Amino acid sequence: MKNVPVGSDLNLKEIAEKTEGYSGAELSNLVNEAKHNAVRRTQEQKIEEPVVSMGDFTKALEEFNSTHKKFKNEKASNTGNNVINALLQPVLEGYMQQLLPVHNT
Repeated sequence: MKNVPVGSDLNLKEIAEKTEGYSGAELSNLVNEAKHNAVRRTQEQKIEEPVVSMGDFTKALEEFNSTHKKFKNEKASNTGNNVINALLQPVLEGYMQQLLPVHNT
């Protein structure tokens, strides 16, 4: 974390373990969110210079994991719905044609 003051409690090994498999973009977003958390905390506590703490990273990770899990669940749900729709569409079309026969004029 170049040019960013970090707290003595920051445990990079723990962060690395918790972010295994993250893409470069995801790691970059995580660092940026931790920095934003530090700035917000600094403003609330009226501290002059923001210092990124382990708590800032933990909060960023919790937010990321919550959002990521929600996105994965929505994506899986939509994929399941697409499969169901593809399987049911011909059945429903046949059923609808029986109920509502088309009249040729």
